[in-house]
Amino acid sequence: SDAQDFYDNATVFDRAFQYDFANLLSKERFTNMINLYDDEGGTEEIDEVREALFNCYGTLTDAFEFYSVMGKGFVQSHVIDIVAFSQFVKDCDIADTNTCKEQDTVNAFEFENAEEVSSDGSNGMNDMNDDSALMRFEFLGCVVRLAIIKYVKSGMVFDVSEAVQLLCEKNIQKHLIRTNHHMS
Repeated sequence: SDAQDFYDNATVFDRAFQYDFANLLSKERFTNMINLYDDEGGTEEIDEVREALFNCYGTLTDAFEFYSVMGKGFVQSHVIDIVAFSQFVKDCDIADTNTCKEQDTVNAFEFENAEEVSSDGSNGMNDMNDDSALMRFEFLGCVVRLAIIKYVKSGMVFDVSEAVQLLCEKNIQKHLIRTNHHMS
């Protein structure tokens, strides 16, 4: 492994997060979404979203690993299909009848999974990206999108990073037991 150990160390963990967040930032619709729904937007808010995701990254990567093996077998491991994603949403008690309907979660999955061609005409990692499943960075994008749907669009908060923090604390971390094996 990159850590040259059984478990990833802090350096590998940090590098993985930086890689995932850089992939998110490479999707124009990700930054547009933050700027559209945040009360102030801009690079400062993107940095705050980065921090909120990083604070929950251990739990999110554990969840990603767990739900990725729930899908259609090991042929497509390390991606999450819609069935496994829906189970994650259910397990974390994210969908409800008022703030974040089940169809909203399906739409978030489909929107984050859609391939985006960059402004220079290249398709980035689309060739490696399964068209019916989420890669880890897309899963993080779904978390941000679900936070916006559940907490910003409902008017509970007006700050995207605060919504991400709420979703992580009240839904994801509350319902999923996190082990600290990433930080060993």
